[in-house]
Amino acid sequence: MGSWVINNRPGDGWRHRALAGFCAVLLGTVAPLAAHAFSDGVACAPLQESSSEDVVSPPADTLGVPGLPQALKDALAAAPGIEPVKVAYVDFPPYTHTVKGQAAGAFIELARAVLDDLGLQYEFIEMPVARIYSEMGNGGTHMWLGAPGAPSMEGKIITGTTDIGSIRLNLYGLSGDKPPTLLELRNTSLITIQGYVYGGRINQLKTLVGVRLLPTASHRTAFLMLKSGRAPYVLGYHMPVSLILPGIGINGLEVTNVVSTPSKVNLSLRAPHPHLLLEAVENALLRALPAHKKALEAHGNTTAYAKDR
Repeated sequence: MGSWVINNRPGDGWRHRALAGFCAVLLGTVAPLAAHAFSDGVACAPLQESSSEDVVSPPADTLGVPGLPQALKDALAAAPGIEPVKVAYVDFPPYTHTVKGQAAGAFIELARAVLDDLGLQYEFIEMPVARIYSEMGNGGTHMWLGAPGAPSMEGKIITGTTDIGSIRLNLYGLSGDKPPTLLELRNTSLITIQGYVYGGRINQLKTLVGVRLLPTASHRTAFLMLKSGRAPYVLGYHMPVSLILPGIGINGLEVTNVVSTPSKVNLSLRAPHPHLLLEAVENALLRALPAHKKALEAHGNTTAYAKDR
């Protein structure tokens, strides 16, 4: 069971502002923001409800401008129950993992920077990725930074437009044994990481003729199994693999890329005020991304923002 890591930001007083003041600001100057606020449950005047499929980009006149627009601050201040924001993460170093009981990693630091910028309290909760899908669906967690597109998440989340890094899924084999494409596997054994669904591909693998899946606890144990000859191939993710390989002692690997998927901010549609929160998060990402990109490059992921190959 994952650990519950809490990082609360003290309130700065805006939670006690009068709702009347918020309405006056919205109705006088920022009708688009008002529409999103009202669709999430704040009612001051009849406005058209926004679609649950809307993904709101930051207003063009705020691009590159330091600080959160005042109207957006007011909207957050008046939104009841929006905090603490519950941020789910999986053990996936160097992006997200737990170190000495604390959430750590490049995506964790990005989430901290964004939510601190917004002045919101938040909690980090580590759990297996299958449980993240479940909790995001029922509103048990609110935010997850990762690759969208899992079939079980369809219609249950809204996703931002900002790319925060590319996650590469590969098939690995020993030197001289180039893996085929994933769906060309036949009559062989494949080592997988227990709890991973690989964006829904785990179910496809179970239908392949003669393919035996050998789940194991981690990328490290997967490559120890590969080295010992337990199976000819491992299905794993580039960055976690690159961290553990130096300690495994495998000389040379053959790699076939399965997919490279851009990671984004995902919010549960059952979270408090998801459309309003997504607009605020996307706005804050503009200020946090330069430092985030440097952090990824420090981990050796220099292709995080490169076009998929």
